[in-house]
Amino acid sequence: MTLAASEPEPDLAVVHGGRDAYRDHHPGVGDVALIVEISDTSLDTDRVKARTYGAAGIPEYWIVNLVSRCLEAYTDPSDVGDGGYTTCRVLREGEAVSVVIAGVQCATLPVASLLP
Repeated sequence: MTLAASEPEPDLAVVHGGRDAYRDHHPGVGDVALIVEISDTSLDTDRVKARTYGAAGIPEYWIVNLVSRCLEAYTDPSDVGDGGYTTCRVLREGEAVSVVIAGVQCATLPVASLLP
């Protein structure tokens, strides 16, 4: 994935289009629907990344927090100040998260299914 000043390598990126669309270039900001980081020892770093992804306009950013066994779901990107997201929901093992792409709910995942 290519952002204005860097090419981060998230654990998972959900992008628009098929694999063939990116044979000769990385997805750009407008191609990305969701970024997911799996976080154990990198939790502080992954929370800082929320500022970068939010400022770039990535619609949704999840941190699968293995330490606290929860999902941190960041939405509503902001380009004000340091960027980031205006909304962060913490979802626990017994809850579910909606996968929303381009404003359409595509799936619902139990948070427990994202944890080892």
